[in-house]
Amino acid sequence: MKYDCIAAFGCSFIYGSAIEDKDKNFLGPKYRASKLLADHFNLPEENYGQPGLGNESIFRTIYNFFMDTDYKNPFLIIGLSGI
Repeated sequence: MKYDCIAAFGCSFIYGSAIEDKDKNFLGPKYRASKLLADHFNLPEENYGQPGLGNESIFRTIYNFFMDTDYKNPFLIIGLSGI
């Protein structure tokens, strides 16, 4: 199957919040999972992760993505927050 983007949804882990170098510089946008996969497969990355996002908001974000997107075949990464 041929995908046209990597779309990631979730909380701070999907956003890449805890990814820092030894000097505590934020490196999330460069080294988060969705970015690494997008680079590997040469696809655009759409990351909708947000720190503190709950499951209801994550599902709403996924729904809104499909209502507003022009992508026909996205590869989804969904990280749900704890119970």
